[in-house]
This record gives sequence, C-alpha cells and structure tokens, in this order.
Amino acid sequence: MEKKPHSFEESPRSIPFEYSKSLSQSPCNERIPLDNKDKETEHLLREIESTVILPANKEYQISQEGKKREKDILPDIKNKSRRNFLRNMGWITLGATLSTVPYVKKMFHLPELFSERDKKEINEANRIARELDQVEKDESIDQRERFIARVRKTGEFIFTDEDTILDTDVMDALNAYWMERLMTSRGNRNDVPLAWEDILLTRKRLQPYIPSMRKAFSSQGLSDSLIGITVIESRGELNLRSRAGAKGPYQFMDATGRMYGLETDADFFDPIKSSYAAARYIDTMYNTNGGSLPLALHQYNGSYALQYIIKQKREGKPVDYADFLKSMEEKINKHKKDLGSIDEGTFQDEIHNFKGSLHGLHENIIYPAKVFAAEHAMRQADMGKMDVKNRIASV
Repeated sequence: MEKKPHSFEESPRSIPFEYSKSLSQSPCNERIPLDNKDKETEHLLREIESTVILPANKEYQISQEGKKREKDILPDIKNKSRRNFLRNMGWITLGATLSTVPYVKKMFHLPELFSERDKKEINEANRIARELDQVEKDESIDQRERFIARVRKTGEFIFTDEDTILDTDVMDALNAYWMERLMTSRGNRNDVPLAWEDILLTRKRLQPYIPSMRKAFSSQGLSDSLIGITVIESRGELNLRSRAGAKGPYQFMDATGRMYGLETDADFFDPIKSSYAAARYIDTMYNTNGGSLPLALHQYNGSYALQYIIKQKREGKPVDYADFLKSMEEKINKHKKDLGSIDEGTFQDEIHNFKGSLHGLHENIIYPAKVFAAEHAMRQADMGKMDVKNRIASV
C-alpha cells in the first residue's frame, strides 16, 4: 500500500493521523508472543499513546474493538518502522538524559565530566569571545559618533578617509551646523557663499511681503518656515533669472511654475503669487511622499528624491525618509569609490564645484538644513538678535 504523507495537529504532542488509523484498522488478530525487547516497545508505545491528542473527527477515532486488536498487533509492526521509531526515541531519550546530568551528578556524587582546568579554559574562551563582540559593537558606535561630531563641526559629510553615513542623526548634526553658520558673519571672507549677511539682505528685499508669504504656506497647512527657500534660491531677489531658465524668488522653471498657477513672468517675479505656487507644489510632494517635509524639500531641490519615490512605488514598497537617506548614502559612497585615489584638492572640487560628480548629491542632502536654518536666522533678525563679534573662521 502506498504510504500517504503525514498530517499533523497543531498541538506539539499530537501524532500523525495515518499512524493512529493503522492502530485501529489492522486486520491482524493473532496474538504473537512478546520477547523482552518487544515488551519494551509495547511499553514505550503505551506511554506515547497516553500523552497524545487524537483528532476529533470520528473517522480517526479508535474504537473499543480497535483498541483491543491494537494490543495484539503491536509486535507485528514492520522491523524497519520499529527500528526508525526506536532510533528516534533514542535521540529523545539521549537529549532528556543529557539535560538531567547536572542533577544526577549532584544526587549520586558522580565525578565531573570536565576537569577544573577544562572548565577554566572554556570559560576563558567564552569570555574572550564576548569581549571581542563588545569591542566590535563599541568600535562601530564610536566610529558613528565620531562621524556625527565631525559633521556637526564642519558641516561636511563626504570625506576622503571614511565612508559617508546618512541617517536622521547626521541630518540633525547638519541642521545644528547650519543654524550656527547662518547666524555668523562672513567678515572679510569672500569665499563663504552663505552667511548672516545674506539673511539681512534677503530680509531687506522681502520685508514688505514676508507676512503674506508666510500666510501662503500656512494656508496649505505647511510650516511657514518654508519662506527660507527664498534665502537659498535667490537671496530674495525678485527678478532673478538663472542660466538654466529658473525665475523669481523661488526659482521656478517655466513648466513647473505654470502647473501651479504662474502664467506670466510678472507672476513668477511676484513674491506673494510665487509663494502660493511654491506652497501648492510642496504640498503636492508632501502628500505623495508619505508626509515628510524634509523629503519634499529634497524633491524641490533635485530629482534624487523623485527617482527614489517612483522606484519604491513601482516595487510596491513604502516611501520612508530614513530609507531615502540610506539610498543616498550608497550613491555617494559608490561615486567616491569610482573616483579612485585622488588628491584632496581634486576631491573637494568634485564636491563643491558646480560640475563636480558629487556636487549635486552634496547640495541635495544639505538643502533642508539650509532652508530651516535660513528661516530661523530671519526670525532672529526680526528680533534683533545677532552678536556682531561672531565671524566665520573656517568653512
């Protein structure tokens, strides 16, 4: 007869249906004398049967007559099945025996399985292994903390001597750096592209419009701190045109501006109309990226975030800000690897020069931090808070 696959109950104490069924339906009625080994087998099977949970289905219930026949046919189990069964039971018994060794030794004062020297060596090996694991964890934590401290101090996150790490803690470090940076004067340095002077200049240019511009963002349920975009994009210059064709204080491209209500050049250059257009644009991005304002600002600055969102939606995966940062981390480290071994000056050009291979990635990552820091500085300027003795010593 062909052997069918076993089916098991949920309970860990259950046995296969087919095995239970065979006990009740065997045609054998003859009583066969049991030798000692067979009696042990019968005893083991009785012990198992007393603890199993049989299925409730009547088709598999063991009848009283079947139970009587079962007693007679147990020794007739095929030798192979019996050997397999006994072998499995042997492993179970061995496991149970080993688990009771400490108690048995204690009860009967048996000698130790391991000498004191062996025990010491085993314990020492385990201790060393634990310490090595802890050292690796500590080194990883220390490396990450050192990296974050370096970002907080320099505002940079792409270095020649170590891989870039990007997560929300690193972004917090960038925020802290730019908050301080934009509250600091550049002094006589001409190589600092963004500083306190730019905050004052933007505020002067936009002063009559600032309340209405803030209202444009709050009307969309967004933070009015997004007015800081005008500091980063145009320094508040209303009629600014870029070489790429972007226009106005928010630097809208024609196609995007027209999608959000800017029809003429005058609309692009109007600080209030363009603020409402920017608010609607960012609100659209906010609603399609899972509700992350920083991610919406990454989208506003460039295509990296949009590419990430499209990829996630195509693959049926959730859009997550931390995951986006991780994808940017991988891109940056790959670009660094592709650059190979280059001198520090060339490497910095790749980051800060407009045509550098790392420039776009670098600017996209710091964009939200710069926007929020710029708006914070504008509020501080409104309250007259500025220590004029502060100067940028290095960048």
